[in-house]
Amino acid sequence: MSKKETKYSQEACYLCGSLSIVMSKNRRAIKFKRIHKFFKCADCNSYSLFPKLNVDEMNDLYSTKYIENVSPGSNNQEQISENRFLKLQKVLEQMDDKEAKWFLDYGCGSGAEAVTFASKLKYQSFGVEVEESTRQKAKMESGCKIYSPEEVLVAGHRYDIIFLGDVLEHLNDPLATLNQLSALLAPEGLLIIQGPLDGALTVSNLLLSVKANALSKSPSMFPPYHVSLATKDSIAKALNINEFVIQKMLITEPIWPAPKFGSKASLASPGSLIFSIVKIFDIAISRASKGYGTRFFLLAKPVN
Repeated sequence: MSKKETKYSQEACYLCGSLSIVMSKNRRAIKFKRIHKFFKCADCNSYSLFPKLNVDEMNDLYSTKYIENVSPGSNNQEQISENRFLKLQKVLEQMDDKEAKWFLDYGCGSGAEAVTFASKLKYQSFGVEVEESTRQKAKMESGCKIYSPEEVLVAGHRYDIIFLGDVLEHLNDPLATLNQLSALLAPEGLLIIQGPLDGALTVSNLLLSVKANALSKSPSMFPPYHVSLATKDSIAKALNINEFVIQKMLITEPIWPAPKFGSKASLASPGSLIFSIVKIFDIAISRASKGYGTRFFLLAKPVN
């Protein structure tokens, strides 16, 4: 192991804080201004990216062009953006006394979809975003106040519901963020989180590991949007460390990011075809086996 790799290995797991992490060839290194490598945690089986992204790298990643950069011209992406808040919407619709409740979407994106429909449901609705131009666009789209992460901590508000939709995997220090959010949440408040389980043991993730090993000497040029690859265990540990109790956790297996089998995209290359076929198996296993899959939705409460 080189001196640089030894230095990285002294860092802690993003999601459980364990020091028992080693560089892994099961996920490809990423070249983004410099080389970043994934380290696997022996305690929660998640992956963390080192060296951590700095402020300039984060601002470059999360401009208003974020969605276009992730999946340019993708109908799949449009469908996900349209449907990925359905579980959240059902929870918000079932709440009593909505007009008295304060809702915060931490990482609302430039479209601010969740902020907008929460506002339409009569919640006092707010958002948080990192990059300034993204905040401005989100404010225009929603008509609501959009804070920076620093501003929301000093605004003096407590929120009845805090939502993190596909956010934790982007954070350099998710444990610190969860700790900050616990201080922003009302004593009887509800924390709602959804996102990917990129580190889960599934057939498609095993396929990605095989590919990563085969291409281990060739870093990926795709930007490092996901800097931690979570498992069910790592999410539970992150919440437990910050004194949250999971009330409900649903794990599913989406078709994304694989193209739908039989579509033009699935026939574009042998790799795409294999990926779309493997996803069929993963979805079938997920439907038959509770807790299997690469996407989660959970409700958590602070420990009283």
